[in-house]
Amino acid sequence: MSLRKQVLHYADLDYDADEISRLLHVDRRLVLQIEAHRNDPEPATSTEGEQPTLI
Repeated sequence: MSLRKQVLHYADLDYDADEISRLLHVDRRLVLQIEAHRNDPEPATSTEGEQPTLI
């Protein structure tokens, strides 16, 4: 599970940013930033070995 999904999962369970940062061992500011961008689409990850198409 990605860090973003973990943060949002704990936020959905009503954990505050301080609790989430302690549980996941990440900076509180990162937790707040992830929560602030909750509705943004998750960044697409490229498949390993896949080459971008040049136009």
